[in-house]
Amino acid sequence: MKNYLLILIIFFCYQINAQDNLNESTILNTIVDKKAEYPGGHIAFIKFISDNIVYPDDIEKSGVELVEFIIDQEGYIIKDKIKIITSLSPTLDKEVIRVISLMPKWEPAEYKREKVKVLYKLPIRYNLE
Repeated sequence: MKNYLLILIIFFCYQINAQDNLNESTILNTIVDKKAEYPGGHIAFIKFISDNIVYPDDIEKSGVELVEFIIDQEGYIIKDKIKIITSLSPTLDKEVIRVISLMPKWEPAEYKREKVKVLYKLPIRYNLE
């Protein structure tokens, strides 16, 4: 019997306004006036993830992989700041990072009419069938 991996993306993202030197001590607050937006919106974002992810064979359990990434003031993903918070497998970690790295430019977040960096936390639920 084949196992099928079904990806359900829970678009429950946190956006955090942050300064240039990003670490836990420099986060300003969790409020932005305008959230960063993937080009084409939420549906396009889900389609992008679904179309680009290649499912690793070594996943043995269902669960949630939590990834965080930063969108800069111009709307680009800062590739060296993509981080897996909750891991299901090392190969899945690499695949999620690869797909997040492929994302096109977003519409940046704004706070007090200025474009700001934001931290996104994206949970991705995997169900083995």
